[in-house]
Amino acid sequence: MNKQGYCTYFASAFALLSRAVGVPARFVTGYRVAEWSPLAQEYVVRDKNAHSWVEAWINGAWRTYDATPMQELTQDKPHLSGLGTLAADGARRIEQAVTYAVEHATPAQLFVLLGGLVALWAAVRLLRSRTARIARERDGERVDPPLPCFERLAASLAGRGLGRASSEPLDRFARRLEAAGLVDAAALVDRYAAIRYGGIGERAALETDVERFLGSRST
Repeated sequence: MNKQGYCTYFASAFALLSRAVGVPARFVTGYRVAEWSPLAQEYVVRDKNAHSWVEAWINGAWRTYDATPMQELTQDKPHLSGLGTLAADGARRIEQAVTYAVEHATPAQLFVLLGGLVALWAAVRLLRSRTARIARERDGERVDPPLPCFERLAASLAGRGLGRASSEPLDRFARRLEAAGLVDAAALVDRYAAIRYGGIGERAALETDVERFLGSRST
C-alpha cells in the first residue's frame, strides 16, 4: 500500500471510531503544503503531497486530527526544491508557456513572430560574415607582403608562361624553373625563399641580382 493509501486507511478508521463513541467526525482529503521553490518564490504542491485526515467536533469547534505519523511523511515536511526539481519545473513551465502561446496566438502575431525570426537569422548571418571578413583582414595584415623585387621577377616569368600559383611552394616553383632551363631564375627564387623564411642572405644583394637578371632578359 502506498503513502496515500495508508493516509486514507488511518483517517477513515479514525473517523469511524470517533463516530462509534459519539464524537461527530468527518473524513477530509487535500494536500500538505511543504515544498518551497526559490525559483518561483512560491510553495509547490504535487500529487505525492496528497493527504487525508480527520476533523472532529470537540468543545464546540471542528478540530483537525492526523492519524498518520509525521515521520512517515518526509516529503510533506518543510523543505526547499532541489536543483534537479527546479530544472524540471522550469522546463515544464517553458513548455506550458510555449504551448499556450501557440494555441492562443492570432495569425497576425504569428506573422510578426516569423518576421522577427527571419530578421534575427539575417542579423546572425550578417554578423558572422562581418566577423569572418575582419578575421581575414587581420590575418592578411599579419602576413608580410612579398619583396618588390620578387614580385617583379614573378611578373616577368608569368609573362613568359611560367607564372606561379599562390598555393605553389617556392621550392617547387624553383624546381619547375630549372626544368624549363631557367637555372638563374631558379637560384634567385631559392635565395628569396632563404631570406623570407630563414633570414639568410642580404636583401640588397638579391634586389641587385634580380634587376640584373631582368635587364639581361629584356635585351
